[in-house]
Amino acid sequence: MPGPHRRFLKLLTKISNIRPYAMSYPADSSVRGAYNAAVLMLSAFRDKHIRMVTRYIVAPARMLRSQGPVEKTNLATASSGAVDSGTTDSSTLYGTGGTALIPFLKKTRDETKSVARDY
Repeated sequence: MPGPHRRFLKLLTKISNIRPYAMSYPADSSVRGAYNAAVLMLSAFRDKHIRMVTRYIVAPARMLRSQGPVEKTNLATASSGAVDSGTTDSSTLYGTGGTALIPFLKKTRDETKSVARDY
């Protein structure tokens, strides 16, 4: 991730984290309920995002066969017509940050779900 983007996200995290505020309310409060509902909706969005990535990026990449397997395919720099992948393992597909695509998306979704709890 480019440095300016990383710094922006770090700043955004510092100034916009509403979790401590929401967690300061009782578990049965409307504020806590609204927070949990928002987190669960974000999690649902992440589920749909994984399905879309699988359908429109991973599946087409699997269909395109090259002469031999490619170790790593960066989907941010490869056009959909130029993606060469001789494997069926979606973990060999890499996203813009250089992370394994599907495992990263699933980890992000799971981390999102984990913060919607009643303490």
